[in-house]
Amino acid sequence: MVSGMGSRYIVAAGHPATAQAAGYALESGGNAFDGALAGWLASCLAEPVLTSPGGGGFAMVAPASSQPRLYDFFTQTPRTANPDGHTFPLEADFGSTRQVFHLGAGSIATPGCVAGILRMHADFGKLPFSECAAPARQISRDGLKITSHAATLLEVVNDLYRATPEALELFQSKINPGQCLMQDEVFENRDFGDFLDMLESEGARWFYEGDIGRIVSDYCRNHDGHLTREDFLNYKIEIREPLKIRRNGATILLNPPPSMGGILVALGLLIGKPNITAGYPNLDRAGWYEWIRPLKLMSELRTPEGMARLSDDDLSAIKQIMSQNPQINAAVESLFPHALSQLHARGTTQLSIMDREGNEISMTTSNGSGSAIIPKGTGFMLNNMLGEEDLQPEGLNTWKPDQRLASMMAPTLAHLSDGSRLATGSGGSNRIRSTILQILRHVIDNRSGLEEAINAPRLHWESHQLHAESVAAEVLDSLPDSVEWPVIEHSIPNLFFGGAHSVIGHKNGSFHGQGDPRRGGTTIHG
Repeated sequence: MVSGMGSRYIVAAGHPATAQAAGYALESGGNAFDGALAGWLASCLAEPVLTSPGGGGFAMVAPASSQPRLYDFFTQTPRTANPDGHTFPLEADFGSTRQVFHLGAGSIATPGCVAGILRMHADFGKLPFSECAAPARQISRDGLKITSHAATLLEVVNDLYRATPEALELFQSKINPGQCLMQDEVFENRDFGDFLDMLESEGARWFYEGDIGRIVSDYCRNHDGHLTREDFLNYKIEIREPLKIRRNGATILLNPPPSMGGILVALGLLIGKPNITAGYPNLDRAGWYEWIRPLKLMSELRTPEGMARLSDDDLSAIKQIMSQNPQINAAVESLFPHALSQLHARGTTQLSIMDREGNEISMTTSNGSGSAIIPKGTGFMLNNMLGEEDLQPEGLNTWKPDQRLASMMAPTLAHLSDGSRLATGSGGSNRIRSTILQILRHVIDNRSGLEEAINAPRLHWESHQLHAESVAAEVLDSLPDSVEWPVIEHSIPNLFFGGAHSVIGHKNGSFHGQGDPRRGGTTIHG
């Protein structure tokens, strides 16, 4: 079900099998962190276009027993660049727009999901790994029918997932050979079950110090990639203090630097008016501007050219926010140093869980669009984060060695003024920041319900253009004075705008979850 209510726990995820696996762990006596591990392992089979052990991510957690913290297990750039390293471009077709991704051995960054999620589970989980992995093992053994949404995702990345023989072998349709799997076909992946057996037996060290690190580094050495054994041996997760801001009585916990997403959402929230009185999306021109302005700011701040396009009012507003919040000031100085002179003179999935013990988790993981490289015998594809243009706003191949890539992912927790608690986040490449900002403003400013906030038509500013889902685009077109920006209309709902699978825990102890229909979202509760 897309929406659900519960009294013991709530799970919102991007696929029924993901949610069911998390629910299995919770019903087996586990907590939210057991559910997160079980759900993620299942999602690697149910949502292989969006997440994998070969990717990275973040988890914002609020354990009942301790302070909130951010687990950063995103991908790390190689320690040294191979001068012969290269990628190759392919386009993904979202219907209403196209996006270029870059694949191949030269696109692979050091993966972090295995290290981070297993560490988080070791810190706070209750069940053994074997119990959490049981649903994923069954899927690997029995196969999984391709849903309508999964078929749509595979259609979008059809060219990408046929780019290498090993990718085509795993994802090829039996009905239409040479193309990706189609709706109602069964996705079979027994190799992943073998991978789970080794992970249970040997733990994360096996991934980084053993077979996987060796296989991947050998492949990269022979196919013009960058990664070496040292990259795997030296990977470390980071546990960080969340970026904390307040708005309209709510305390919002965001992904801190070196992630870009959290700081951009913070600036977008703080630059907007605290209250929006007009209903959304039925706004006048001034009302629409208050929604569009922070979206534009979040996009333009990321490059020197974009900074030059911001108005004096926007620059003054950013300066004021920085002067009032040392965390934001330090984040802007660290992430966007090009902005200082003017200020001072883009496959991702979301899993949100709460339980009656008081544990909260918002976890976003990604494989990029995937590199098309599948380590032999593992059943999963490696990331292409070095080929994601959105992670390198100054241009492709401008990454610096041995650093966390500055992701747009921003899993978020918020404690609201009425005593309720929200866990949200989204996939969607560079649209993540816009999606999370709008959901927070709907819930915090307009007191919208979770279903209303997630289903509301979305906006996104990028490359001097306003992307708008069809209802919003129609309203914008009907304004007496047309907006001064080109408006690109998307169907509603459109997976281009991500999937913000979210949950709320109410003050009375009940839970409400809402899956985002744009990316096949679903909930399960108990």
